[in-house]
Amino acid sequence: MKRTYFTEVKGLSDQIVLVRKGKIHLGMKAISEKTGKEYPTATRYFVCPEEVKKVYGEKPTQLEILLPSDNPRICFPQAYKYYRKSVGLWCMGNGERAQRINDDGKLEEVVCPCDYEKQGECKHIGNFMFFLPRVTLEGVYQIDTGSIHSIININSGMKMICDLYGGRMILRPALLSIVEKEVTVDKFKKVVFVMKLTPVVNADFVPTLSENSRLILPPPIQQKYEEQDLIPQSVYEGDNSPIEVEWIPEAGPETRLADLLGFFHHQDKELSRAWEKTIQFFLAWGSWADATVADFLAFAETALGRANPALADLTIEDLRKIFSKAKKMQKDQTKLSEGEKNGKNP
Repeated sequence: MKRTYFTEVKGLSDQIVLVRKGKIHLGMKAISEKTGKEYPTATRYFVCPEEVKKVYGEKPTQLEILLPSDNPRICFPQAYKYYRKSVGLWCMGNGERAQRINDDGKLEEVVCPCDYEKQGECKHIGNFMFFLPRVTLEGVYQIDTGSIHSIININSGMKMICDLYGGRMILRPALLSIVEKEVTVDKFKKVVFVMKLTPVVNADFVPTLSENSRLILPPPIQQKYEEQDLIPQSVYEGDNSPIEVEWIPEAGPETRLADLLGFFHHQDKELSRAWEKTIQFFLAWGSWADATVADFLAFAETALGRANPALADLTIEDLRKIFSKAKKMQKDQTKLSEGEKNGKNP
């Protein structure tokens, strides 16, 4: 038997931990004049370590950052967490299930969230990690937040960066800011300070967006399309193999067709363009402006004469039949409308 030289240990070698250089806070401890006890208070700026203050000043409200990974759950892990003084992290969950240390010191699975969350003892926490290139690249800095608004803002910012750069986030420049947000608490409006993440894009990068990005574009303005402009003849002359389509993870029957623009990828660029133009045609067609994937598949079922067609299984011939059916129906509707305007019976 030939010796195998193993280079990794299953369950160990795949565990990746970012090297943390320091922590940045969104508040500080103050002393109560009445009780003399410490209590946390929010600030309108980032509370930073000394090495960061040397670059950004004492009270920065913006930080220039780079993301350390393409994986959003490495950059910004989020979970329900309940800490106890005796054991530290006692329970952690994802909103459906959690793992908790029982009386025997072993982990047991429980339903999440539970009564501790309702009592305010367990909270959802996000740990955002990033490089500060103007300070150091020797490790990441971390900011912890339990703010729903900050968590949503950062998740949304990462999604935008990912879309802009064709699915990549690592070492892409972004701006992390503290901004004011008006919220309603107990029927009263108040101003809170939340984090916001925005991509940094210069003018030179804009011309490349159409090729490299996956941004969701708005529906096109209604206009007449000629069939040859929508689906090139060369597409029809290709083979009849299934069309490979890469979908956004959350796409489903209720996903709007408009939200699929920019997400068609195939090794044949002309074929990808045909899919894009087909969807644009449907969106420009009056009542289809707010159509969903389920609506499109229902139409495809009628056009093809077969039950339950799947988007990824549609062939070039299928696409041509769907388009021809749609084109004919649009012409019939146009004739009907013109007849009604002229006082003629259909």
